[in-house]
Amino acid sequence: MPSTTTDHSNHDSPMQERQGTRPNGQQDDAHFDEPKVATKEPLKTRRLQKFFRKAQTKRHRLHSDSCPMDQANILSTLWFSWMTPVFYKSWKGTLEKEDLFSCSPYDSAKNNCDRLEHLWQKELERRGPEKASLARVYFWFLAKRSLLSCLFSFIAIFSNCISSAVLVRLLLEYCQQETADLGYGLKLAGLMVLCQVVLVTFMGYGWYMNIRTGGRARAATVCLIYHKTIRLRTMKGLSIGEIVNLCANDGQRMFDMLLYLPHALAGPPLAAVALFYTVYLIGPAALLGTGVFIVFYPLQGLFSKIVAHYRQRSIELTDHRVRLMSEIINCIKLIKMYAWEDSFEASIGDIRHKEQGWLEKAGFFQSVCHSLTTFVPILSTILTLTLHTLLGYNITAAQAFSYIAVLNAIRFMIIATPLSIKALTETFVAFPRIKSLLLMDELEEFQDKPEDPKLALSLKGTTFAWDKEEPTGTPDAPKEGTEDPPGGSQGGQETVNTGGGDRASKRRETEPLVDREAAIMETLFDINLDVQKGQLLGICGSIGSGKSSLLQSVLSRMILMDGRVAVDGSFAYVSQQACIMNVTLRENVLMGAEFQKGLYDRAVRVCALRDDLDVLADGDETEIGEQGINISGGQKQRVSLARAVYSDKDIYLLDDPLSAVDAHVGKHIFSQCIEGALNGKTILFVTHQLQYLKRCDRIILMKDGRIVEDGTHRELMDNGNEYCNLIKTFHNEDTDEDIEEGSGSDVSSSMVNVGDTGSEENPDATRADTEELTDSGKPLQDIDNQGNRDISIDADIVESTPQADRSSSPNSNHDDVEKTGDDTSIPRIVISESDDANQSFAETELDNHPLEVNVDKTDDLEDIEDDTKHLNEATASFPSDHEDAVAKEETANADSDYDDEETEFSEDDKFVSAETTPVKNKLALRLDFLRVLSADSGSLGGGVESEETIFYSGKLMEEEESGDRGITMGTINSYVQSAGGLLVTVAVFVCYAVSVGFAVFANWWLSYWLNAGSGNTTITVDNVTTISESITDNPRLHVYQLVYGLSAVGSLAVIAFRCFVYAKMTLRASSNLHKKVFKKVVLSPMSFFDTTPLGRILNRFSKDLDELDVTLPFTINPFVNNSLLILFSLLTVTFVFPHLLIGLVIIFLIFFLLNFFFRHGVRELKKFDNLARSPWFSHITTTVQSLPTIHAYGKQREFIQRFHVQLDDSTNVLILFYLTNRWLAIRFDFITILLTGATALLVVLTHGSIPAATAGLAISYANQLIGISQYTVRLAAELNARFTSVERINYYIENLQQEAPRTIKSTKPPSSWPSEGRITVRNLKMRYRQNLPLVLRGLSFEIRPREKVGIVGRTGSGKSSLGVALYRLVEKAYGSIMIDGTDIGQIGLYDLRSKLSIIPQDPVLFIGTIRYNLDPTGQFNDEEVWKALEKTYMKETISGLDQQLEAPVVENGENFSVGERQLLCMARALLRNSKILILDEATAAIDTETDSLVQQTIRQAFTDCTILTIAHRLNTILDSDRILVLSDGRLVEFDTPSKLLANPASYFSAMMAAMGDQTK
Repeated sequence: MPSTTTDHSNHDSPMQERQGTRPNGQQDDAHFDEPKVATKEPLKTRRLQKFFRKAQTKRHRLHSDSCPMDQANILSTLWFSWMTPVFYKSWKGTLEKEDLFSCSPYDSAKNNCDRLEHLWQKELERRGPEKASLARVYFWFLAKRSLLSCLFSFIAIFSNCISSAVLVRLLLEYCQQETADLGYGLKLAGLMVLCQVVLVTFMGYGWYMNIRTGGRARAATVCLIYHKTIRLRTMKGLSIGEIVNLCANDGQRMFDMLLYLPHALAGPPLAAVALFYTVYLIGPAALLGTGVFIVFYPLQGLFSKIVAHYRQRSIELTDHRVRLMSEIINCIKLIKMYAWEDSFEASIGDIRHKEQGWLEKAGFFQSVCHSLTTFVPILSTILTLTLHTLLGYNITAAQAFSYIAVLNAIRFMIIATPLSIKALTETFVAFPRIKSLLLMDELEEFQDKPEDPKLALSLKGTTFAWDKEEPTGTPDAPKEGTEDPPGGSQGGQETVNTGGGDRASKRRETEPLVDREAAIMETLFDINLDVQKGQLLGICGSIGSGKSSLLQSVLSRMILMDGRVAVDGSFAYVSQQACIMNVTLRENVLMGAEFQKGLYDRAVRVCALRDDLDVLADGDETEIGEQGINISGGQKQRVSLARAVYSDKDIYLLDDPLSAVDAHVGKHIFSQCIEGALNGKTILFVTHQLQYLKRCDRIILMKDGRIVEDGTHRELMDNGNEYCNLIKTFHNEDTDEDIEEGSGSDVSSSMVNVGDTGSEENPDATRADTEELTDSGKPLQDIDNQGNRDISIDADIVESTPQADRSSSPNSNHDDVEKTGDDTSIPRIVISESDDANQSFAETELDNHPLEVNVDKTDDLEDIEDDTKHLNEATASFPSDHEDAVAKEETANADSDYDDEETEFSEDDKFVSAETTPVKNKLALRLDFLRVLSADSGSLGGGVESEETIFYSGKLMEEEESGDRGITMGTINSYVQSAGGLLVTVAVFVCYAVSVGFAVFANWWLSYWLNAGSGNTTITVDNVTTISESITDNPRLHVYQLVYGLSAVGSLAVIAFRCFVYAKMTLRASSNLHKKVFKKVVLSPMSFFDTTPLGRILNRFSKDLDELDVTLPFTINPFVNNSLLILFSLLTVTFVFPHLLIGLVIIFLIFFLLNFFFRHGVRELKKFDNLARSPWFSHITTTVQSLPTIHAYGKQREFIQRFHVQLDDSTNVLILFYLTNRWLAIRFDFITILLTGATALLVVLTHGSIPAATAGLAISYANQLIGISQYTVRLAAELNARFTSVERINYYIENLQQEAPRTIKSTKPPSSWPSEGRITVRNLKMRYRQNLPLVLRGLSFEIRPREKVGIVGRTGSGKSSLGVALYRLVEKAYGSIMIDGTDIGQIGLYDLRSKLSIIPQDPVLFIGTIRYNLDPTGQFNDEEVWKALEKTYMKETISGLDQQLEAPVVENGENFSVGERQLLCMARALLRNSKILILDEATAAIDTETDSLVQQTIRQAFTDCTILTIAHRLNTILDSDRILVLSDGRLVEFDTPSKLLANPASYFSAMMAAMGDQTK
């Protein structure tokens, strides 16, 4: 039984909160009342404003604002005068978004969504889930206003029919009278004007109602979808793209339907009235013509169905293309590093080609459908009058032109019908999709409490299952991964097989989004687990064993198949892949909660974020990019952990939070955070870092979804079962995994005191280990050069004092430190010599001066020269080859510092002053290195590092270009050239002119025919010869009939040809622009993707391209057609009444002024509409990505409120944009009424001087101008606004910077390059963007062929930047990198990147199949693929799937655990078989046993490769040939591990000491 859509988050009882249960809205988070209305964003609002509380302040401010729409009087409403200030400000060029009105409470998302949701609930209760009809729900939601609007439309069109059918006929009959009756004629003219006023008034108010009703329906639909999405238990295969598509496209379809449907509903009764009247007016022949007119009404429905069918097929391909485009942008870094741009471009091009074919067919029929609306009245007239005369009946000018006027009066129905039917059809197509989402299962939290009050969590005999997921879409961003997420593999036996490949590309839009009967997959079996309050429970096991699923089951995200779950307490959740949002770092931590400085500072401190905040330009107000793109993997995880600490919940679910951080940072977090700050909390701690398990109160081992061992560390070790074997394996790999201090170690793990404040009140207080404080008081001794000395460092971040009792205070190990005379904290280096019986301790105290430009101290090093002589001696004892390497580096640095003309670097980029000696340089580097040693490393594969983007600028994301220029010659020329050039455009325009000319010629020929009369033919009646008055007696009757008929045939032929060419031309334009912008985007440098939100880029390929494909051609077609028709009409009227020319000049002047006044406003509002879409698009994306975290922290309400604000803003702008057209329309219509009245007046005043047929021709065209003139001017304004999309796409085409060429023929290396893998770096300097400081500062070193090199250093040291430079993701500023003697800066990017391989820290999988992910280009056969899988220990898992290599991979690879994904990425690199391989902590999420096997595979499979390993866990690089140590972009050490460890003064020794590992 599917769950309903009741918003449980808004109905938490006070009892629940008092009892400490976990309602969706947490009682300790920020709550704010939901007001009735929403508002606009303030002027130039900084993106870095508060994520949730901004919504609160904005919404409270609205109560003082007013919406003029709701307060305007009747005249102001009819004339839309309340909008005039908007146009005035726009005309003056001062219109800003804050000048717009607040969203009316009647149009707000919350109010309308509540009502729609209530109706849906009633429908579910009455009819059940299967029989419930969304169409019926929407009928009752919209019926009242839509029927009222329909009534207004009926009155408007009926008044026009009265004017055309009765008054026009009477006026023309008056012209045929021989005697004039001026008073009678004036009355007829006055009544015509009155009918036109009624038409304009009621039609205008009908449009007003339709626009607001459509806005409400759109807001309610989008809001309903979002409310349901945020309450879903799991996405069940739904992709982010599909959710966004539902909100964006289906919501807009609802709006479009309501815009025209009420007008179309007024059509059938009016058509019946028109049929009877024309039969009365003309006779039986009218049945043919009017019948054709009326038959065309349902024919429009047929055309609309055809268009809808083609559009449906194209939408399927559009969805597929946008999903793939989203995946490309999301994974662009990996795609660039693997040089797969051409492969993905071909895939996109193939999809676009198919999409274009369907769009061309839809465009052709749509163009034909619209063109026939202007042609059908002419065709009906031709058929009726021709048949009437062929039957021998006479017809007068009054009859003929009254007939034409009637058909023109009801022609609006035909215009509205295809638009409404098209939108109605697409809306009904969307209903099954929306319904399937609404019937998906919601998160239902466990409400039972354990019977034992000492228990925080109790699971009794529980079995849990995941829904099987289908590969339905491409992620807009990586979602939070879990180790064995929905559909995850369980021990290689139960990995879900969803069948088929990418079914999303095959799913019809009429099909439900998810299969509600799809099978589930049991994942956890017979779980019996009681967790005591305050207990630290360690959870371990191999990949795919069910560890992450256990946490998800506690969060109610799995299906409880059997057993009972009881929970007592609120949750905090830290996912394996951190949930990071595009807000400030502080707001990422707060996540909507109120800021409490003490709690916040503690969270930052215990999660080792203090040093990171110190180097950020705006500190914790620095903006974090989407997916945390501008911070490292370790930083993302620590921010996520800080969020959990700050939330201060009862139960903490930690899913392997230490996998992405360095070992010493992990030590600090475990000691200070898990054992310290979270002391007394219940913690479920999933980890692969087995060294921490013995410090847990209790441990469970999972295997194949079951708990196989449970007990304390000692109990499980004594049992000697699997856990014991696991620990022994870990002991064999690591020389010593003991993370506690002083346990028989030669190394004192205290750190350099960097003077970080321990608290706000005591800025000089720092944290220090208890043992270190004891040792530090001993006298300073000379330092000899023995190899048994170890360096110890005392830092703010690394704390490793063991805590035997978790109930002790988390701050028990904090104390004051020694202070100098000026009471400032000082860094000190403690080098201890361990001897059997006695130890000597040496302490060197140094003034707290800066050691280099990035250190926030003074710039004098002279004071420390004398005090560093012992360290200088130790430095002098370095091995000779290491000393040479360092000497070379220093020489290069010194040379480059004086080469200002060559490098053009500022003084801030230099290392130290010229007076600084090399020894001082080394000391400065070392002290700075040790000072911040505790920060974790970055991630090359996972995201751009902090040194790249946020060290020097707090503002990351660039403001979106407004696109407010509208139609410019450059934009038009770009579109014309993409369409085929000027010649093709002129040819199409000529086709329009000819087709409209045929239509005007037909009416002109009819007037000429009627004026000819009988041709002065005489007839004899009752023996009296008279001149006949019947046109049927004209001897040239057949000629008139033939020409009249051929005009219809010619017009029809030209229309068909024109529609075909037009559809081809417009789709060619959009496809060419798409091709250009795709190539520009994909070949843009990484800096573009780092500073541009994903949603903004996708907007170009979804909404903007949809405008080019559908909306823009649909706007251009009637605009050109109507413009020509107006031109011909005015020529006709002025030809008949030349005196009107003066009046027309005046009217055109008024038109021009109004349009000039109007177009600024409509362009600005369209710009605001474009900009208002992106925020709620991005919010939906963020919500779906963060769903587990939102549920865990109970933040549904805050996210919903934020969404209401953004959606109300968008709805308000959308309504105002459409109402601007009505502002112009009402004024143009009344001006046109003056023209119609003047024409009627001249007909009366010129009685007897102008033939009735000619007068009828003038009146029919004057009446026609009433609706068509303002509609055309509105189309011109809309066209100007629609061309914004062309401008936005063209902006990317013309302004995006491009990477270097992919291939350079003159320097193309041979196919065998590189044959050795030798890497030579000379004086390499690099900065990430213009005006940013250097991140690599003169590196020089050489890596020998087939050498295994480990790269270590703190965050910001340049490790990942070195990899970025090697791949040329950012171009060097100076220096060179040579691979086998070839300068990589001189060859093409494809030639370089295709020869390198990388295994990233964050595994990236694409939607598709296993085989596609391993070999997207299809270069390898199955045998090679299986061999790679076997080497990475994934063969058994993949072979267990039903379709094996063709088994599907869902979005972000979430039907595999994170560890399995990393192994698949490793298999991908094995297949590539490059000579140079970069490993970016590729085994962080893999269990110890598998890690051991994988490391063995790396040693064996990559024997002939040069391997660069960016290390976070130092024990993984101890078997490297050499270790390269970086600090602040400079090389400080480069030697073998044994030599570096043998030297106690080396940086690497210091790092090993700091992390607590002992290498024996």
